[in-house]
Amino acid sequence: MKTWESFIAILAFVLSTILMFFTILLSVVLIPQLKPELVEIMILLSFLLEIAGYIGLIMVLKGKVNEKPKRVLFLLLCGILSFLLFTSIVGGKTTWTWVLTLQEPFEWFLILWPTLVSAYFVVKAIRVLNSA
Repeated sequence: MKTWESFIAILAFVLSTILMFFTILLSVVLIPQLKPELVEIMILLSFLLEIAGYIGLIMVLKGKVNEKPKRVLFLLLCGILSFLLFTSIVGGKTTWTWVLTLQEPFEWFLILWPTLVSAYFVVKAIRVLNSA
């Protein structure tokens, strides 16, 4: 892995760790009160997908993109899907407007950077698979 790739991956991992902390806190609150409603089940699903994406970023940091590209690809896609699912369900149009207009740069960076880095490594994993 190139130096700049390591840097963006480490930064994404640090930011993802902050988000993972909030996910665990929200899960502790949400799971005991879980009702069989579609929205709550989808939020819980997005949390599970986020955990998979987090594991994918760990694999990127360990340099597994070239060794296990299918697994890395799957896990990172889970993380991206988590972002899309959670953003669409919880915030809807308001959140997507916020994402696209960069109203709060630090929050935007905190939330979107891990997703953008995951997308980069998804493309890299696809290239590894296509070259094999």
